[in-house]
Amino acid sequence: MDPFAAIGRLRKLPSEGLAAASSTLDLLSKPVQQFGIWSVRRALGVEGPPMVPVTDPAVAAMDLDAVARRIHADLAAMLIGGVAALFLQSLHPLVVQGVVDHSDFLSDPLGRLQRTGIFLTTTTFGAKLDAQESITIVRAVHKNIVGSTEDGRPYSASDPELLAWVHTAEALCFARAYQRYGPQRLSHDELDSYARELAPVARGLGAKDIPESFSGLEARLEGFRPELAQTKASREIRRFLLRGASQAIPERAAYGLIVAAALDLLDPWARNMVGIPRLPVAEALYVRPAAWLMATGLRWSLGPLDEIHTRI
Repeated sequence: MDPFAAIGRLRKLPSEGLAAASSTLDLLSKPVQQFGIWSVRRALGVEGPPMVPVTDPAVAAMDLDAVARRIHADLAAMLIGGVAALFLQSLHPLVVQGVVDHSDFLSDPLGRLQRTGIFLTTTTFGAKLDAQESITIVRAVHKNIVGSTEDGRPYSASDPELLAWVHTAEALCFARAYQRYGPQRLSHDELDSYARELAPVARGLGAKDIPESFSGLEARLEGFRPELAQTKASREIRRFLLRGASQAIPERAAYGLIVAAALDLLDPWARNMVGIPRLPVAEALYVRPAAWLMATGLRWSLGPLDEIHTRI
């Protein structure tokens, strides 16, 4: 279709003009969306063919209308929520020591991000058998992650309580990010559904006492507070999260906004423990509107949400 010919049709009947304008915008948006997909894949270091979501309800790991599929398909909310979850998870001395001792997060953050993304994508959009295989692999890896903190406390990545902490932080931060920056707000019932949908994955990894309601997740988070503290390892993770991995100016600017929006999602007590002062006026007037615009632009550049995981 010739875009100039389509624009010329605007001089005809109003109905034809509107139809032509719509067709022209659709035509011109495709290159922008393709560039957006390429840019996101490059920034995240994604290689290989994109995953095609399972659409057969008989074999899908989650129901096709699961709230988790809606939340996890929104890349902007997942990026902001994921960074928030990392800040929050870094407050548990045993978890963060395991990351520093055994993970390549600091040396290969994109690789770690990709593996986490593949796990989330497979257990959300994949087949039941593939999801179970991913869970089995992660459990096997966790068995080898053991050690102790500088003050002599032992840790194990297979510890049900530590797994529950990681799960709780992620579920809450993803949901909060979607509530603030997603295309629509979720009802209380939908938030409860999200908690219920993620619970089997957490239990499959070995976590225990996993709530199946959103208020239950919030209460579970509160229960961890006596165990949390800033340590040398957590400060190292915090510095890395604030700095980011990219050296490209546009990507650093976008990442800085993601960090600001992520920190803004944390409860006041968690924000205080992270050690980054709150700026309520600046966050309300600048960070939230800017992050919302970024999320909206990213959502448009990638196209419909139900197609994202066929391309990213």
